[in-house]
Amino acid sequence: VKMGSLPTLPRQRELIAELTPIHAKLASENNIAKRHPVCKCNEVQ
Repeated sequence: VKMGSLPTLPRQRELIAELTPIHAKLASENNIAKRHPVCKCNEVQ
């Protein structure tokens, strides 16, 4: 068993679990950005 590659899998799952709600928030912000493109573009830049 190669221990070198194994620890990355749980970390990836944890990262995905952490990034999923963040991605959902970004997706909702993108929907808002479509309604108010000027305000959001100014914030991003």
